[in-house]
Amino acid sequence: MVLFLKLMILTMLGVFAAQDFKERAVFWFLPPLLAIAFAGLAYSRLRDWGGYWLPVFFNLEFIALVLLMTTAYCSIRKRRFVNIMRFLGLGDILFLVAIAFYLSELNFAFFFVASSIMVLFCWRLWRWASGRVALFIPLVGFYAFFLLLMLSCDWFLFHFNVTNNFWLWRLMFY
Repeated sequence: MVLFLKLMILTMLGVFAAQDFKERAVFWFLPPLLAIAFAGLAYSRLRDWGGYWLPVFFNLEFIALVLLMTTAYCSIRKRRFVNIMRFLGLGDILFLVAIAFYLSELNFAFFFVASSIMVLFCWRLWRWASGRVALFIPLVGFYAFFLLLMLSCDWFLFHFNVTNNFWLWRLMFY
């Protein structure tokens, strides 16, 4: 069952990436389905919901704080209220909400910051190499691709456990 859920999650992440790179949009039902699959995988590991919800709520608060701060920054810069949804698609936000149901707090923040930096680098490189000027960054596509790599490494290669903060603490302080 666990292997099935992992393969289903990796397949959904591949669909996210392919669809967003090609069409700059994702199916509306994929983020809730991904969240349910992540919750099911977490339940199979924990076998109770006792300690599950605190990291999920922390991750959701992190997303809300980032969106609020981005809205405030853009609004102050433009000297009028700016709706952040002009820059981010609903699929981008729903994807982040879906992965909040699996990653631990520190892993979620690490993934968000590191993958956002990699998105900017890869997007600049792609624009330079292709010579095209595109208006929209396939954010979900990049995030899904990076998460697919991260989870594949965790589940099948290095087993650093993205549901636990220990590996990042060890990386930072030892």
